[in-house]
Amino acid sequence: MNALQHLLAGVLAGAVALVLLGEPFTLPAAAVIAMGALLPDADHHKTRMFQAVSLAIGIGAFFLSKPVMQQRFGEFNGGIASLCIGLAGTALFRLLKPKHRGITHTVFAAALYAAITCFLSTPQLALAGFAAYASHLVADGHVKMI
Repeated sequence: MNALQHLLAGVLAGAVALVLLGEPFTLPAAAVIAMGALLPDADHHKTRMFQAVSLAIGIGAFFLSKPVMQQRFGEFNGGIASLCIGLAGTALFRLLKPKHRGITHTVFAAALYAAITCFLSTPQLALAGFAAYASHLVADGHVKMI
């Protein structure tokens, strides 16, 4: 399936979950559902999700390392060091990416996505995200536990 088909299947699954839970289809719900529907393909180098995850890892590594690097090396040099760490994080993800339809195509990954979503928002959105993620696995026919 292509990204649009996965997105449509994920929106359908996530929307059904929201209806069953008595929750409205809001913009945050749409974002969680869309991310869940497309995130399994973050392991395929030709997808936009792979590009987005690569960028997010680099940005996250930059911002997480910046306070420590600036404290240790000063404002300017710490910023440069953090930039190098961010670029290294992106490069490592690209070099060591999981094989396609590997760990990202498992029920474990879907549950992990739901757990992170629940921590950051609500259990209802987490279930809708899980439904969208699971729809991707079912559509690909690669439902694995781990």
